[in-house]
Amino acid sequence: MPASKSPSNKPKNGEILEQSGLRRHNLGIIFRALRDSGPLSRAQLANATGMTKPGVNNIVDELLERGLLTQGVEESKPERGRPGVLLTINAQATSIIVIELRAFYTAIIAFDLLGQEFYRERATTSYNLTPEERTTEVAPFLERAIQSATRQASRIAKLIVVFPGIIDAELKVTSSSLNWQKLELMQYVKNVVPSSIPIEINTVAKLAAFAEYENLLKENKTSKLLMHLELGITPGIAVVQNGEIQLGANLSMGNIAHISINEHGKLCRCGKIGCTETEIGFKVLIENTCPDLVKDWSKDSEFYLSEIISRAKNGDDVVFKGIDLIAQSIATTLAILIPILDPDRVILGGYAVRITDLLIPRLKHHLEKKNKDISSFSIDTSALDTDAALFGACILAQAELFNSPHSISELT
Repeated sequence: MPASKSPSNKPKNGEILEQSGLRRHNLGIIFRALRDSGPLSRAQLANATGMTKPGVNNIVDELLERGLLTQGVEESKPERGRPGVLLTINAQATSIIVIELRAFYTAIIAFDLLGQEFYRERATTSYNLTPEERTTEVAPFLERAIQSATRQASRIAKLIVVFPGIIDAELKVTSSSLNWQKLELMQYVKNVVPSSIPIEINTVAKLAAFAEYENLLKENKTSKLLMHLELGITPGIAVVQNGEIQLGANLSMGNIAHISINEHGKLCRCGKIGCTETEIGFKVLIENTCPDLVKDWSKDSEFYLSEIISRAKNGDDVVFKGIDLIAQSIATTLAILIPILDPDRVILGGYAVRITDLLIPRLKHHLEKKNKDISSFSIDTSALDTDAALFGACILAQAELFNSPHSISELT
């Protein structure tokens, strides 16, 4: 009979994984507590989180070792005992870079860990570039932003590429605005970005909608279902329900560009008549309000919108009639979408932000003419200007980093 073995005190593999997961969970709790209520001492962290003081000490020591916290002055009025040293988030521990690729411009912002921007650039882009040409054009943008981020922080958490369009389950992107069809955008970006930087891609409408929702929370407002209508060359929508971005079964929710809203409208490139792209798209807005400008699409979109505002101030009747036509078509689009989605807030982004005073009163008028009870939902343009998608990308990245602070120090 073989001798019996004494039980081992070593944890089994499953127990090791469970302990590792618990430790990572606790890292996130302490990290978020300092973000939300800091600076705090170790004793204050124990009180705030309900963790034991030895447990807090272990977690804090690890976060300090990872370079994610800094130690500052002593707390001024400790509840008892000697004053503790106050701990704060090290905002320069990592950075987030977001680049937005639009038909008429490229914008890029770099943020620190706490969401403060420290680098920003925007420039007009040539319209209808091939993917290869656009990649070549944005490479210097990315290089300058990466250099700035490297000087600012010890590591770059991620680069997020934002574009108007949809992403399928295979991460192939389609954008009518940029003339991309099933494009492997990730591969193009990887060609001009150091391999050490993680890359993500996402869409303008979804990120803008999420940023709008988060902005409402900051203002102590709520929304059970927020619908964001992004008005660019190709319109699109995104929905945030109870704080969650809705993606759809095939990740393409919000693709409304080729919904026909006018049976007597223009022929769309998709072959249909009166699609939203040909009725409420950016180029249609310019054709209706400033028809003399449509021969030259080489300017930043801000140029065309400034012209609309300037001409409206001078009483240009063509502008007023053009805005009214667009408002009527947007009202038709919303009259289709609102009964289906039942939002309590509708926020318009894109070109609507620049022409709010001209557009919103006319839009509400046409909605009322269509017997839509606009008291059941609020409608306005974005409070985040044209940066909503850039901010949304940063907010999502921050949430991920504060939930998993261990991932920051694992970056090379």
